[in-house]
Amino acid sequence: MTPSDENECRQMLYTGYHYNDGPSAVRYPRGNAVGVELTPLEKTTNWQRHCEASW
Repeated sequence: MTPSDENECRQMLYTGYHYNDGPSAVRYPRGNAVGVELTPLEKTTNWQRHCEASW
């Protein structure tokens, strides 16, 4: 998983931490955060559905 901003990074770390069916990896982005609005972690994201479908 490769996040494009801090919100996606946060969501991907959450998804990877709770994924128990195999390994997961997140590539940290370079540079500084830009201050995007963070969404609630409990909300299902496209990344969660994508990860579940690919495994």
